[in-house]
Amino acid sequence: MTAELDYAFLAEYAKSDRGTLTVVGASFTEAQVSSYPGVVDIAVAGRVRRPEETEPPTLRIEIYAPSDQEAPQINFDFNLEDEMGAVRYDGKVASVFVFRGPVLIESAGLYVCNIFLDGVKVRRLAFEVVESQ
Repeated sequence: MTAELDYAFLAEYAKSDRGTLTVVGASFTEAQVSSYPGVVDIAVAGRVRRPEETEPPTLRIEIYAPSDQEAPQINFDFNLEDEMGAVRYDGKVASVFVFRGPVLIESAGLYVCNIFLDGVKVRRLAFEVVESQ
């Protein structure tokens, strides 16, 4: 078994602490803005599980604007390290992760977030930006 993504989601806010996640506004699929350009703060959170004897994987998060699906607006790589309080069970380690940051909103449309584990795409998340009424 190699490392695998248990779950991932977009949220308005998230933080990790001792192997747990605290989240506000999880699993949203729509963001409303009143004018362009603008900024929406988002969090990408989830959990990765791997065998205890293996090295922690590398995680990459890419976020694309609807106007440019070729070059990511955000491209963030980090090593998922064992943390104090990481859940250990059945010979496995479960590590939670959170990425928080602003996304530049230049137009309405579908914004896509791809998650990679050791260079392999494991999840696609997306949210639609619409004008607020």
